[in-house]
Amino acid sequence: MNLTPLYELKVRLEHAAIVGTSLIAEDFRLQRAIDGLAPLAAASPVFAKIKAGADALLTAPSEGRGAKLLDVLSLVDAVVYTQGTTGVAGDMEPLTIGAGGYVSASYGQLQPLIAALTGTGSGRMTVIQDAWENHPAYFSDFRVLPHVVTALGDNYAELADLAEKMLAARGADIIPLLKKDFVPDGKKEMVRRVKLIANLAGAAENEWYKAVLPDSKKAVREMLIAALSLSQDNTQLLLDLCRSERGSLKNAAFRSLACMDAPEARAFWEAEIKKRPALVGELEAVISPLAADLVARAVREQLDGLPDEGGELESEVYDPLRSCLYAMRGKYSDDMRELWLWLSARMDWLDRCKTPGNPRFTNCTVAEFLQKTLLETVLWNPCAETFALARELSGRNPHWFLGSAFLVDLIELPAAAVYDKYAHYLKNRETAATEMARIEILQDFNILAHHESGYSLDSFKKDLLNDNVTSIQISVDGFDTRWATLLTDPKVYEGVEIANLGAGWSDTRCKLNMDIVARNLLDPHSPELCAAFGDFFYRLVRQTGNIGYYCNWLKLCGWTRWRGLPVHCVKLEGEVAWNHMIKHILANLPISGSEKAAELREIDELVQTGKVKFKYNIWPSNEVRELIAQWEAEQTN
Repeated sequence: MNLTPLYELKVRLEHAAIVGTSLIAEDFRLQRAIDGLAPLAAASPVFAKIKAGADALLTAPSEGRGAKLLDVLSLVDAVVYTQGTTGVAGDMEPLTIGAGGYVSASYGQLQPLIAALTGTGSGRMTVIQDAWENHPAYFSDFRVLPHVVTALGDNYAELADLAEKMLAARGADIIPLLKKDFVPDGKKEMVRRVKLIANLAGAAENEWYKAVLPDSKKAVREMLIAALSLSQDNTQLLLDLCRSERGSLKNAAFRSLACMDAPEARAFWEAEIKKRPALVGELEAVISPLAADLVARAVREQLDGLPDEGGELESEVYDPLRSCLYAMRGKYSDDMRELWLWLSARMDWLDRCKTPGNPRFTNCTVAEFLQKTLLETVLWNPCAETFALARELSGRNPHWFLGSAFLVDLIELPAAAVYDKYAHYLKNRETAATEMARIEILQDFNILAHHESGYSLDSFKKDLLNDNVTSIQISVDGFDTRWATLLTDPKVYEGVEIANLGAGWSDTRCKLNMDIVARNLLDPHSPELCAAFGDFFYRLVRQTGNIGYYCNWLKLCGWTRWRGLPVHCVKLEGEVAWNHMIKHILANLPISGSEKAAELREIDELVQTGKVKFKYNIWPSNEVRELIAQWEAEQTN
């Protein structure tokens, strides 16, 4: 059946709807389209009804033409819709798994997102983030998903990171799309594809890693070699790569080989490390038993060379030791346990061995470095063996290792039980033992944080498959609100120095910022924490005058005692900036207009009388008076 007359009638009816119906009876093109429909009308009742409606439209009085035009056009559209085709030759096939599905969204709704994913320049990130937060389903649509994969190679690293996060959230279903059009040419998009596949599928895609490896180049080849660490079937291949590769690729092969359990891997590593002791530094991101044994032996050899009297170590002595100590993190084996037990009996000696000075930070001792190394071992490898090791070492030498047992208890015990067991270390500070325990506990609180999903320990670690650094987030039972009073006591936290837990800086110490710790621990839905931390932040504002820094934190606490605080801060600072203080702080305080006006009036008087200066030679007196009048006229904020 030839439907061309139906389509021609549709076009003429749409034209009439646009230009109006006043001259519709004289429209010879519409008349010709209606006449052309006659063969179809004779063949089908539906088309006969359309022709009858169209004929009636031509003879209808002017006041009734609009309604009749909509009736016949609606019927024509419905019939045309049922006759739709793909217009493409061949059989229809379902979308492949991983290529996305269909989301009930028009192209107009998706177009800004697609343009942001495929375009260049600034502003794109905001569009993509907004869509991810408000319409996450868009990213599973077959019209969008391929562009998310392409965005893995975007020059804007933050966008490429977000694309990787979005694709990882889809799970293993995305793997076929990641493999499609894969080019092992060394470019960063392909590196991220390999990393995603390895993280999502692990050893299940081992045959694919091996298949694309021969043609791979540069960073893609290095990531594929790292992925080979996921399967114990790759021992011989990795041995061959250790002998044939050069530079960073050779080191990648060594790291992956250290993950193998085979005797050949151990024999090869032991032989190589005798020839090249510095090779132990390549094991920092590997937590296999073989790596643990190799590092334990290297650490013991390095420590045997330290002077009995201690003192600041020379760089040529400390640098290889530092490399070995970094490599200890996260590792457990029988040999590593024996090393830790040996160390626990010698911590006083190691406390006399100081690391070389750092002008930006306070250098620590080897004992302090080891203390943090055990904490990081628990974080990097939270398993029964490392937990038991931390508790055993704490029992043998609580002065140095109580913090590690506290960290394990944060993970395993109810929040109230942790408080009952450890709070006295912060309350009583008479002895050196409780002093060290206080610092260790505060060290651990420095990485505890509240999120919408609850509390967790947040840090970083080295990882073979995540560009060497990845975040750690270990959930804990919660945070007992009784800690808040202790943590905000200046006698507890003032003067405490800690080492950062994570991928670096473990051999230096810096001041503990309890305000940041309190902000991270704050649960805005807890009245007890809001009251305690609100008082704490308020005291800090009164002491420092930095209302701009703490303003939003006080708002999170539901703070209400704002009267006089802006004026106090201006007096303490001795100067005021119009844009910073008035437009960005005072104007946004959760107080009434009359209260804002009273604060501004006092500040203005301080400026006018010369008691405080104004920054940047800007104090718009007329605008000040107008703003005071505007705020006073407001009933409420």
